[in-house]
Amino acid sequence: MAGIYIHIPFCKSKCLYCDFFSSVDLFLIPDFIFAVNREMEIMHAYLDDEQVETIYFGGGTPSLLSPDDLSALLNRVKSLFPVSENSEITVEVNPDDLSLTYALRLLESGFNRISIGVQSLSDRILGTLGRRHDAASAIAAIHNAVSAGFKNISVDLIYGIPGLANEQWIDTLKQLLSLPVQHLSAYHLTIEKNTPLHRLVFSGRFKPVHEKISEQHYLSLIEICGNCGFRQYEVSNFAYPGFVSRHNTNYWKHKKYLGIGPGAHSFNLYARRWNSKNILGYLNGVQNNQIPFESEILTPTDHFNEYILTGLRTTDGINMDEIRKLFGEYFYQHCINIAKELIQPDISTFDGRVFRLLARGLFLSDSVIVQFMQSNDSSVKTDGFSRTDA
Repeated sequence: MAGIYIHIPFCKSKCLYCDFFSSVDLFLIPDFIFAVNREMEIMHAYLDDEQVETIYFGGGTPSLLSPDDLSALLNRVKSLFPVSENSEITVEVNPDDLSLTYALRLLESGFNRISIGVQSLSDRILGTLGRRHDAASAIAAIHNAVSAGFKNISVDLIYGIPGLANEQWIDTLKQLLSLPVQHLSAYHLTIEKNTPLHRLVFSGRFKPVHEKISEQHYLSLIEICGNCGFRQYEVSNFAYPGFVSRHNTNYWKHKKYLGIGPGAHSFNLYARRWNSKNILGYLNGVQNNQIPFESEILTPTDHFNEYILTGLRTTDGINMDEIRKLFGEYFYQHCINIAKELIQPDISTFDGRVFRLLARGLFLSDSVIVQFMQSNDSSVKTDGFSRTDA
């Protein structure tokens, strides 16, 4: 079981908070499409013919591409890789791009899951975030997806925003989850370096919310989602039964995946690689049958730390028997000892076999995860090119 991620790096404008690699140079889209097709040809053997169960078009803003362009890229994936008949095929869209006609074309092209970047149902908050859509277009986008025939609709929200009262946050959740959506991803606003928002904070023109407000937002998120039938399965992800994101779940379960496009990451069980974020360098490299990338060969300690990081972000937690089987007695005893020390009624549970974080523990997960992790100075980093003369 493997996944493919295609990064569409283009945006009409850059949101204040976003640190994902993106470009506003839309005139590069034709060259980009050529390069992505060529990269898929170069990397077609990376997954060792393992069946592809999930395909994800993310960004950036994939919905800046025409339905024909997205369809052609998807068909190229299917022609080069063994894609399962019941594969999950997701595309991210900006609300004001998703007309009924556009949604119909996506469904006809083979996309069966759609992720809509709602972020907020407050025009004031959307303005604060620098989003280009309004609340009405977000709601309209959901209805257009439903009318087109999509049965698997995910929406994104952001909380922990200055000026967002908890009562307003609760109202947003109730309103959104009353709509015909099956999955919710909700993320705390993060101040990432080298973003416009980071510069505003540094200049004193933007003040992050207090941690108590953040925690209040998060606990309200869990409560409202539960009341609406959405089961939490990861720190930021909630779904109706049967509608978890298979693509993201495979990341957390350490399945193989291939990332295509500038800045995209790949994993083949023993090493990670990531493409250059320089879009012109990427385009020029691929045109010369070279993919500029960096890579890191993972050590046993790296694998252990990633197991801890991903496991404790999910509601399944970490399994001591699995740790012993995968990593050996030393890591097993280390985790047993740490788990016993961290048992707290409102933070975590440990039955001697599985250590899980509860609602408040998930909010504090970073501080818990670091206590399980092991230091590692022996990972090998490389950089270079993937090359083919084909």
